[in-house]
Amino acid sequence: MTMAESLTRDQFRIALADAVTGVLNVYREVDALLRELGAALGDGTPRFVPLVGRLVPGVGRKNPDARYLREYVAAVYAPIDAMEENEAEEEDEEDEEENEGDEEEGETARPAKQPLTIKAGSGILIARATIYDRASPGFEPNLIVAALTRCRIDVEVSPGTPLKVSRWRFKRILRALERHRWAAGKPLDTKVPAQIVGGPKSKHKLIFDLPSPLKPQPLFEVTPAKLREIAESACKEWSAISIG
Repeated sequence: MTMAESLTRDQFRIALADAVTGVLNVYREVDALLRELGAALGDGTPRFVPLVGRLVPGVGRKNPDARYLREYVAAVYAPIDAMEENEAEEEDEEDEEENEGDEEEGETARPAKQPLTIKAGSGILIARATIYDRASPGFEPNLIVAALTRCRIDVEVSPGTPLKVSRWRFKRILRALERHRWAAGKPLDTKVPAQIVGGPKSKHKLIFDLPSPLKPQPLFEVTPAKLREIAESACKEWSAISIG
């Protein structure tokens, strides 16, 4: 049966407009949710500020849907005392995504942007709103906020050593979290290349600890009050880790 046989012209027009409008509204709401989470983290103790304002999946043969439908939208936050060298880094990563392609398939063209600087021994919070998963029937959209601590690389460096990282590589951390999600307490090898600032140009791999297991929160249940609760919980967990 064709569309012309099952729908009138007006029904088709209205259904299509409603579907597109609904999808666009979902992404707008998710963007607003991450902004509100960032504001709540900025009011907490310790105070977090955006390190990478927005991350979305790259488009490639392994993820062709990303050109139209973004599986997730994410943001990265850092304690304000670790942001001295990244004051201008709160930018939208969306413009970079169309050029990312499939990293494993050798596509290397990248837009030129200033790298980020992370200090060894520091940490970050990653928030990811996952909107859909084509491989999981019945998937429920969710939000996770993960604390990644004790930043380091695969060679010995002193705490406070600045490490330079290309900002678009942060998407690899999200993939590493998926591989690592049930293995909290073990080192998280992100596969993200990092370079010691002022050191040789050889690249090392960025490593964090994931102290606590990921706790997905259904997006349907994330009210403004729940968002504040999530931010407060993340700040408390961070403080407990730092003190410990």
